Amino acid sequence: MRPIYLFVLSTFALFTACNSSYSSSSSSSNKDQAKEQQMLADGFMKATVMLYNQESGCPVVLILEDGEKLDPINLDPSMAKENLELWIKFSRLRRMPRCEYAGIVSLTEAQKKAE
Repeated sequence: MRPIYLFVLSTFALFTACNSSYSSSSSSSNKDQAKEQQMLADGFMKATVMLYNQESGCPVVLILEDGEKLDPINLDPSMAKENLELWIKFSRLRRMPRCEYAGIVSLTEAQKKAE
C-alpha cells in the first residue's frame, strides 16, 4: 500500500510542477501580446534594421512588416545594428531619395522592440 501511495504522490507532484511552468510562460506570452497591442494602438510600427554599404546611398534601411523599405535620416547610431527590431513612428519626407529602393523618412520616435 505504501509504494502505491508514494507513486501517486510523486506522479501528482510531477504533473503539478510541469503545469506551473507552462502557466508562467503563458502569462509571459500574454504580457508580450498586450505590449504589442498597446504599441500598435499608440501608432507605432514594427521595423527591422538592415545595414548596406555606403555606396548604395542608404547605409541603414528599415524594413516594415509589409516589406516596405524606409531610409531614416535621423536614426540614432546606437540603433544601427543588423537585424535589430524596433518600434517606430515616422513622417515621410518630400525630397529626393538617397537610394532607389527605400523611401526617405524622418523618425519621430524609435524604441528597441525588446524594451
